[in-house]
Amino acid sequence: MAKISSGPYAEFSLGLCYERGDGVARNHEEAAKWYSVAAQKDLVQAWHALGSCYLEGRGVNKDFLEARRLLRKAAEQGHVGAQLELASIYVEAKGVTVDFVEAAEWVYPAATSGTAVAQAHRRSPTRGS
Repeated sequence: MAKISSGPYAEFSLGLCYERGDGVARNHEEAAKWYSVAAQKDLVQAWHALGSCYLEGRGVNKDFLEARRLLRKAAEQGHVGAQLELASIYVEAKGVTVDFVEAAEWVYPAATSGTAVAQAHRRSPTRGS
């Protein structure tokens, strides 16, 4: 009998399936649960996904402080999506006062990563994600 693969990538992938409704019924609570399991094992992508859940109140209660904590962890590891979401927190004053300097400090490393979306944010930090 083959061993079923488990670990943070499998757990994160299961969270994605629940978030998207891919092969299972869409369920944001289950998605957040599996992202949390993977995040506890220090998977950067899971920190970003779970942070986004807290930011938007998707499957968990909206919690800007927890969102910022998780997104910062992922952003500090170079996750471009997390860097941009963290910047948007400071531009849109989600649980913080507007701080364009802090936002720019997160947009700049994302923009220098070479992704087109990040470079658009660099030109205009008030654009939506």
